Amino acid sequence: MIRHLIHLFALLLFLNTGLKAQNSGNPVKNKCATLYREWMLTEFKSWKRDSLIKYGCRINIKPDACSAFAGCNQLFFKVKNCSSKKLSFTEIAATEMYCDGKMQMEAQLSKALSMVTGYKVSGHQIIFFLKNKSVIRAVAADWD
Repeated sequence: MIRHLIHLFALLLFLNTGLKAQNSGNPVKNKCATLYREWMLTEFKSWKRDSLIKYGCRINIKPDACSAFAGCNQLFFKVKNCSSKKLSFTEIAATEMYCDGKMQMEAQLSKALSMVTGYKVSGHQIIFFLKNKSVIRAVAADWD
């Protein structure tokens, strides 16, 4: 009986250790969990909200790869630094199609992503803070 209890205890200890290792993962990934979703832009520079919606402007943040869209080309980037309030992106790149009338917003969004220094999530809304004290506001795409 004692032998069976020892085996059971060893099995439970092994399973618990495995779960802890699985959940610890990448600390950046865990700290930024509230960011991981698709965000539809509602405020960006002097662009009207109607234009942001018309062009389908969005930022999609995932643990390993992020993307953004502002009417024509896809932007790709990675989370470089993330904590409870700090955030920065790196390795920003884009596809290279020409789209008449949509390139200005795209270029501005690409530049703005490189200037992100922090964020604040409040329910289904997010504010990205930029070095120049401006902001990008967005709402979760999966929010009704």
